[in-house]
Amino acid sequence: MQITRLPITEITRGSLAPSDGGAVVLGTLSNRDGRVFWYDTDGGRHYETGGMLAVYVPTVRIHAYGQDRNGKRHALLPQVEKETPRGVCADSQGEELAVWESGTALAGVTCGGCRLSIGLVGTYGKRESNGI
Repeated sequence: MQITRLPITEITRGSLAPSDGGAVVLGTLSNRDGRVFWYDTDGGRHYETGGMLAVYVPTVRIHAYGQDRNGKRHALLPQVEKETPRGVCADSQGEELAVWESGTALAGVTCGGCRLSIGLVGTYGKRESNGI
């Protein structure tokens, strides 16, 4: 993934923002005390600078995840026409994955291998404040 700067109003729910050690999933655009920012799915805040916000250009689908037969949720590689969905990690290769669409799909990825591969940080299953 590479980092780019976009106008804060053009970022969508589910975009990835740089954070300590990797990326976090953005969830809600907000405005408090005249400052515009995005909350991430762990409760952190990402403030605009000059109307812009640093975000990742992902190499995976950010609005869909693939669930295997055991219920594990994998990050998905970009869709290729006429091919079955493929997960990022080696464990998901060759698995039949059910695709689930969501505004913040990557926040629901439970596969540790996928999370590590795409640099997704933050807690899965519980929310914690990052002190911001």
